[in-house]
Amino acid sequence: MIPRQRPPAVIDWGRLERGLRGQPASALGQVAVARLLGPATVSEAAAFVLRHRPGGLLAERALVLLDSPIAVAVFLAAFQRARDAQSRVDALFALMRVADGSVVPWLPRFWAHSEHEVQVIGACILRELTYSRRISRTSAARAVELARSHTNREVRALGAEVDVITGRLTLPARDLVFPPQHGRSARPKIEIDWEALARGLGTVRGDPGDFAESGAGEEREALALILGTENVIRAVDVVLQRRRGFNAARAVLALLRPEAARTTTRNATRLANSPAERRRADALLELLSDASRRRRLGHRPAHRVEIRKRPK
Repeated sequence: MIPRQRPPAVIDWGRLERGLRGQPASALGQVAVARLLGPATVSEAAAFVLRHRPGGLLAERALVLLDSPIAVAVFLAAFQRARDAQSRVDALFALMRVADGSVVPWLPRFWAHSEHEVQVIGACILRELTYSRRISRTSAARAVELARSHTNREVRALGAEVDVITGRLTLPARDLVFPPQHGRSARPKIEIDWEALARGLGTVRGDPGDFAESGAGEEREALALILGTENVIRAVDVVLQRRRGFNAARAVLALLRPEAARTTTRNATRLANSPAERRRADALLELLSDASRRRRLGHRPAHRVEIRKRPK
């Protein structure tokens, strides 16, 4: 059973869309959801990830989905203020999952650090930035040069791997930095029980590390539940009726693809009064399908990272 969060505010899709003017189309859904959550809520989700509580991995996956510069800032700040090696490692592992081009200038700092693990995770962050195409070819070449000349053997090996990767991928001309997700007005923090959400969605069964990686998009359902099922259903209506806020509602639905939206759209297909209504419903249902999402965006590869303690 999925727990009911605090009743969400009714979303004004038209007003939300006006506030999204000038945002890149490719990031419209992420920025929209982050605006609806508010920066305080996103920051608290990032802080929750570092506490290693049940539900933390669900929160982390939600942050990865949102491409959140706020999460990047939280994890970098946690690294800077960490007072012990384990806290620094935890912050960098979290950063590795959400890093964008703004982290590129930090790579030399990680490699100049005295701790072996920080150096290696820094190289892993370079690898993730390269696979996700968030680092430019010029920045990647400079970073590879530094990594391959490093005194740490594991950093050199990862630098050599990235050197091979850059020859196979088409990297952007500039480092890709996530667009700002702060709205004009401050939103109150939403209190989210990530552990209860994770248990309700079946992604955690006991210990924090006992995580069911089903690939079923539980983080999308979690975010949809936080925004509110009623708001999801209204978003479907906005899209089907071409009402104010159409683009914002469509972008959020395409990002989250919640089951409530699919069910509502299937019902609209059956109850359509005209061929035009049916076509609109069929088009939205296609947008909400997992297969459609894979064709349009592809999948970011997940890489296993093993950090070995330096021998004493």
